[in-house]
Amino acid sequence: MNKALLPWIMGLLLVAGCKDEPEVVRPQFEVVPLHMNYGTVEQGELVKVQSTLVNTGEIPFTVRDIQSSCACTYGQARQSYLRPGEQTVLDFTFNTTNNPGAKTQYLTLRLSDDIVSGRVLTLDGEVRAPLIIEPYFHRVTGGQERSSGVPLLSIVRNNWTEPITMTGMSTSGDNVDAEVRDRDGFPLVLQPGEEIKIDIMVRPHAEGPISGTVTVQTEGLRKNSHNIVIKQDTHERMRYERSVEKVNELKAKLGPGAVAPDAAKETPEANAE
Repeated sequence: MNKALLPWIMGLLLVAGCKDEPEVVRPQFEVVPLHMNYGTVEQGELVKVQSTLVNTGEIPFTVRDIQSSCACTYGQARQSYLRPGEQTVLDFTFNTTNNPGAKTQYLTLRLSDDIVSGRVLTLDGEVRAPLIIEPYFHRVTGGQERSSGVPLLSIVRNNWTEPITMTGMSTSGDNVDAEVRDRDGFPLVLQPGEEIKIDIMVRPHAEGPISGTVTVQTEGLRKNSHNIVIKQDTHERMRYERSVEKVNELKAKLGPGAVAPDAAKETPEANAE
């Protein structure tokens, strides 16, 4: 090869290598609104909101799916394939069950060809349980209920933005009674933030474990039956029953007139005292 031509060949190769590569056209779009606030809603409600997706670019694209930061929130495009200039509605559903408090969900569009939009939509608001009962579960231990019964207390509070009407209260189980303290009859209207006290009495009970429920009835809410559960610790009950068996066996051995220890003193509660 003629060495004089070598610089010319190298120059041609450099010029060829410097040619601009074809520009990659990406999807262009707009989402309105990007931020959605649903305000204050009742726990258990299905919140439904919408946004509009517009193809503002020069090429069509497909909405593959909508990723959410929470399994409780689901999004879907009514029309997945959009040509330039077309638009569609994005529907979002948030299940507020078991999701009380201030919430923010983040949603991201995935477009065709695995292109992640980078546009993050937000959905936020506050989820409230309108009626709060504390405690809603009472555990009775050992042989507490054998003699004079066990007094329990639950507080019911209106956690909603409007008055709540209590229409009644009932109990299940033969050994549980309940009444509202310092109030006469139903219906009772609780103003926002107001609370009442429910006195519960577990009556003397000798056979079998305790199981009872106090049900507070309301009207106008999504959920109008609110339960207070009373249970006995099964293991403690079994210990008490074994103690009774031991005392009876000892009485049989000692004969008539003998004084045997009280079974109550064999329970953890009595020993603690």
